[in-house]
Amino acid sequence: MSTCNGSATKLRNTLMNCVHHFCGRHEQCDEDSPCKMEGYVPTALLIQDPFAEELLFSFVRSTTIFKNAEDYVKAKDTYHVESFNNSMLIYLDKRVHYLDDTYNLRQSLALLDWNEHVGRHHTSTYCIEDSRHPDRQGGKKNYTKKTYR
Repeated sequence: MSTCNGSATKLRNTLMNCVHHFCGRHEQCDEDSPCKMEGYVPTALLIQDPFAEELLFSFVRSTTIFKNAEDYVKAKDTYHVESFNNSMLIYLDKRVHYLDDTYNLRQSLALLDWNEHVGRHHTSTYCIEDSRHPDRQGGKKNYTKKTYR
């Protein structure tokens, strides 16, 4: 939804491209997609049956997002909300009842910590290959130290 630039038509085309992607046709995939990289190996079984492909097309067309794409073009991800909630849980355990002053202090500390953390630049990235989890492909970032200014 973030790549449709407010266009319901582009969102619908992206949803329909999912079927092409799972059939092994990557002409319409984004240039920075992993499937466009050299040596890409699909992690899912490719659809080769035309009947199964048509069933998947009809399913995508029947979804609420496809039917009401105009309502979803401005959707945002929940990254910042989830990040803030995780930061709050570091300082405010759900199982502990805090007095008002203590709660406010811990909440303020969590807010300061999150404000320092969000949007922090990283110095480098690294990838770990784990033979027990070959489907996990994501790098880790080495962040700059927090300064609390």
